[in-house]
Amino acid sequence: MNLNQIFITAAISVPFSVIVFLICNVYFEAIKTKKRNKEQVFSILMQMRGMIDKEKVRALNVIQVVFYKDKKVLSAWKEYHTSLKLKGEEFTTTEINEIKKKEIRLLEEMARTIGYKKLTWDIIDESYYPVYLTEEYRRNLNQEEFMMSAVEFMSQLKKTPQQKVHGKKR
Repeated sequence: MNLNQIFITAAISVPFSVIVFLICNVYFEAIKTKKRNKEQVFSILMQMRGMIDKEKVRALNVIQVVFYKDKKVLSAWKEYHTSLKLKGEEFTTTEINEIKKKEIRLLEEMARTIGYKKLTWDIIDESYYPVYLTEEYRRNLNQEEFMMSAVEFMSQLKKTPQQKVHGKKR
């Protein structure tokens, strides 16, 4: 091979290898981002299992997007989602237990998909919720109920005709 052939080969292969590198980089970044999104949704749901708040609702609402290729996750999500829409009334203890089982199954399928093979049903089922938070929640709920009843009482007062006291309107 003469010097001209080496120069031409290098001139062609260097830009080509850069292009291949960039394409591979974009591809692997996309894979990494998808896994990160799955881990984020999974993490939120694990943190909030057995509870509900806005962040958990947001995470539940993106399952179909983030796990769109994972049929087992989507199937578990559909079962869980259906169980949540049973009725508008209070849930019975049996229904609550069924919902909990379906939530754990969903989390278990998500864990498998992400690659957490050793994260089993028993581990997912075990969650920590300190008693003091339950008491704080009850106090806040009682305060909210008190405020709501006070607001309702005040609105009822405005609706009743004003009474006269000593010949004057009060």
